[in-house]
Amino acid sequence: MGSVFELQIVHRGIGPKALKRGNLMARSKNRVLEVDPDGRLITVQVQLENGEVVIGDYRAVCWSRPPADVLAEARQAMSQPPVATYGKGRSSK
Repeated sequence: MGSVFELQIVHRGIGPKALKRGNLMARSKNRVLEVDPDGRLITVQVQLENGEVVIGDYRAVCWSRPPADVLAEARQAMSQPPVATYGKGRSSK
């Protein structure tokens, strides 16, 4: 397991200046516990509104900013013509 660092989870609309001044504190139970080496799976501990602490795994299904090798592979695949087409094509009837 890699190093543990704290994840600060706040509601939308709370700006970074308010957080830096110390007016608002993130809940101390919110933490990223483990990050997979490829960054596709993380284990997170979160304190819910009712105070219950839960742990869950989160999987990346879409990259907002992909790793360079993933981006290069996607661009390479998109630059190639289709290998095959299956199914019924449109007829010109």
